[in-house]
Amino acid sequence: MTFLTRDPHGCAVKLLATILLLAGISLAAVPSLADPARAPGSRLVLDLPHGFAASPTFSGFVHLPSKATIILLEVPASAYPDMARGLSAETLSSQGITNVRTGTLNREGEHIYVTAEQATPAGPFAKKILLFREGPVTALLSASLPKSAIESGTISAEEVERALASARLAPGAGEKPFSLSYTGPFRDTGAFIGQSHFYAIVDPPGIQRQPSSTPPSLIVAAALDGPQIDDLEATGRAGIAELTGGQEPANVESQRFDVAGLEGVEHVAPPKGSGEASDAGIYQVILKGRDGGYYRIVGKAPAPEWPTLLPEFRKIAQSFAPQP
Repeated sequence: MTFLTRDPHGCAVKLLATILLLAGISLAAVPSLADPARAPGSRLVLDLPHGFAASPTFSGFVHLPSKATIILLEVPASAYPDMARGLSAETLSSQGITNVRTGTLNREGEHIYVTAEQATPAGPFAKKILLFREGPVTALLSASLPKSAIESGTISAEEVERALASARLAPGAGEKPFSLSYTGPFRDTGAFIGQSHFYAIVDPPGIQRQPSSTPPSLIVAAALDGPQIDDLEATGRAGIAELTGGQEPANVESQRFDVAGLEGVEHVAPPKGSGEASDAGIYQVILKGRDGGYYRIVGKAPAPEWPTLLPEFRKIAQSFAPQP
């Protein structure tokens, strides 16, 4: 799971560049999905050809016989103009993507469809990219198809194009799957990626915060389409390690944390050091979803603000409730 804390639109454009460069990813096999398909944690539904399965490593799907991928990105609707500019031939060519052609698909609503090619160490790939805006969401779908698989008939480019044309938001996709009755100094920014919602501190009038390399942040995410979590403690510690560059800090504190009838675990990784240059402290709660998947609450704060904000993170987590 990806977490962003500042400038959601700018981060979305950076994610766009990253997504367009991904191709030829080797993945472990997972069971095939029936049509229509929805990736865990995503708001998007596609009518996929046979052979595609949800990826265990990114938001999207992989075609197991050919290793073709469809990567999904969801950001606020207001990001559409910036995302559209990122799909210009000039911008894409700077990323090594060639033979760019822009058009439309057989679908209604505001959208851009781009086809292109990309040379990679794994060989040449055909790119099929759809950007569309629907309700509160701008969605990007980037398909990367090995040209050798297309030529051999292992995968059909036309079927993938029809799958992209079928993309739509799931019913109720504009609604949060949770509520917070208390947010303390944090306010909902209105920004999200998939089912991750971002909160930032809003200071009282006349109060000016000191600039920080790691401003306080709060993210609440839901991934309710996955399997039930068996080991909350291991999952929580893996989440802390993800947030700290892949290695779990030495002094992580853990305790059981149940709220709103959900079983959960709280992990606290205090800041290293005491000055602005120290690592930020991390507060995390992971809660089991009632019917599978999980909710995740993550607060981050620099060392000078950690003593004040840690109690606030706990009060916010205690106010959490899943939507019926």
